[in-house]
Amino acid sequence: MRVKLFWKYNPLGPRGWFSLTGRNAQALEDEINAWLRDQPGIQVAEVKQSASDSSTGQALWLISVWYEAEGACPASREHHP
Repeated sequence: MRVKLFWKYNPLGPRGWFSLTGRNAQALEDEINAWLRDQPGIQVAEVKQSASDSSTGQALWLISVWYEAEGACPASREHHP
């Protein structure tokens, strides 16, 4: 089993300094979908989500995608932020 981590600070905030319509949540979704599209040889086993809020008020969303890769050793793990 392998895992790929995705995260975004301030997920409901704007994407950039001058963007009033874009949201970080959409950027996170786009990042996950692009990664999945580029991984044709995997089988997703589980997706987990976690959220937290720091003392500064900046929220964090963390998504972990657990998957099996074709030809991978079952004991190997991939951990890439």
